[in-house]
Amino acid sequence: MNNKVSKFYFIRHEVHGENGMPKQALTPEARTRAINVGKKLKEMGVSFDYIACSWQPRAIETILCYMQGMDKLLPIDTSQAIGDAVSGAFSFTKEQVTAIKAEAKEAGMDTEAYLLIAKDLKKQMANRGHEGSEYILGQMMEHGFGAVGAGASHGGSRMEVVLMDLLNRSPYFPIEYLEAPFFFKRGSVAELQFDESLNLMKVFYYGDFNSESVILM
Repeated sequence: MNNKVSKFYFIRHEVHGENGMPKQALTPEARTRAINVGKKLKEMGVSFDYIACSWQPRAIETILCYMQGMDKLLPIDTSQAIGDAVSGAFSFTKEQVTAIKAEAKEAGMDTEAYLLIAKDLKKQMANRGHEGSEYILGQMMEHGFGAVGAGASHGGSRMEVVLMDLLNRSPYFPIEYLEAPFFFKRGSVAELQFDESLNLMKVFYYGDFNSESVILM
């Protein structure tokens, strides 16, 4: 049996726009965290071969900090397909965003968490998940089996539904995922492992590298 796999490190962008920073800019503390995670990944023997990232500046800055920590610099392919709520072919309109924020507030929920449970948004969210997974799989196909990719994206509006789409199309996960197995908090990382046919085999989720990971297999 060939034990070789393709890997993609799916990263949620770090904290941005706080403490007087511009809206898209990471805070100094967030930059330091991202650089340190890059260093940790390097210590674990991880080396990226390509970058496939959201087009939003906060995501690009996050992945640049990771590469700084790894002492590596690669070209960055950016796409709206793994972008935030107002990105991609199935983006939310300004009117939708305003309504979603109001509904989330009324429900006493964070907007990102509300997106994942709102019944009237399920089809649009599923389409967003499929769009994102198609982009990632396309990048993996382009770079060849065994390559290691990475990219920063957005929680709530994108990453969880991308993961659900990848899980539900994989023969390694026979149950249907009707909701995300976990929520990507800012700065968290999921290591996704794929077989030669680009079926998702295993997921290692690191919400914090100082705590135990969540493993799906």
